[in-house]
Amino acid sequence: MKTDETSQNKKIVQDAFDNWIQRRGSIFDLLAADATWKILGRHELSREYRKNEFLTSIIQPFMERFATLPSQKVKSITAEENRVHISFSVEGVLKDGTQYRNDLSWLFRMKNQKVVEVEALLDLEEFARALNSD
Repeated sequence: MKTDETSQNKKIVQDAFDNWIQRRGSIFDLLAADATWKILGRHELSREYRKNEFLTSIIQPFMERFATLPSQKVKSITAEENRVHISFSVEGVLKDGTQYRNDLSWLFRMKNQKVVEVEALLDLEEFARALNSD
């Protein structure tokens, strides 16, 4: 893969994260129509999802649990060939008044300036607690 394409992929992801943090878009807009999202680990949520299933059964209900939109802080973004790795944290207050804090690591595989595969690492117990909160 050309270094230009690697740099371009990194910039695309960096710009998308910047827009997401500033509430001017969603990082999930980078997903290709046929993208897959794999949550790694040994939890009931750990498996591979198709884009639409992931957004409607995981992300939408998760975001609905927050009293206000959570904040994200990027720790690092690195790129190699067609892969871009993002390490970041998320914090927010859930509707039940409890604090949500999580550190995440996402590995994107890019094709034609879109994300076609994701491998995600995160504290799944904290994520599930938030997802199941009222």
